[in-house]
Amino acid sequence: MTKKILRPISLVFFSLNLILILFASPSFAQYFTINRYHSDILIHQDSSFVVKETIEVTFHRPRHGIYRQIPFKYRDELGHVIQTPTKVLSVKDGSGKEWKYKVSKKDHRIHIRIGDPKRFVKDRQTYVITCEVENAILFFDDHDEIYRNVTGNDWTAHIAEAYANVGLAVKS
Repeated sequence: MTKKILRPISLVFFSLNLILILFASPSFAQYFTINRYHSDILIHQDSSFVVKETIEVTFHRPRHGIYRQIPFKYRDELGHVIQTPTKVLSVKDGSGKEWKYKVSKKDHRIHIRIGDPKRFVKDRQTYVITCEVENAILFFDDHDEIYRNVTGNDWTAHIAEAYANVGLAVKS
């Protein structure tokens, strides 16, 4: 797969489509609530980007951890399959300590199981997931677009607050 090089930043218009899907119904709730979901997205000139998701969770009863599912294969409006190779770089807590985690792929998603099967967690926990994503920039004649569903579609827990920062990595 070849990477397309982004045009100079001063000539590029990025359209950002962020979809924040918030499930407010308690009938969908798991055994935790996501208090805050924050994504930092840094776009590189080779059209890849790094996403750092900080997920602050309150467990209502002891659990082993959480699951995060990230789509890496999409079908566009013309019916073409678009793959966005995604590599999990790290999973840490709020202080920078590594969480135990396991990554697997099934169908069109990457599944990240975060937590230790021999240890329960409770109360407030922070999960910081860092991933590198390729091939997720759409190129048009007059602009380029990035599409990223900031929180993902597959949470059954309530998300109280979600937001994202997007930046461009510029080499000097």
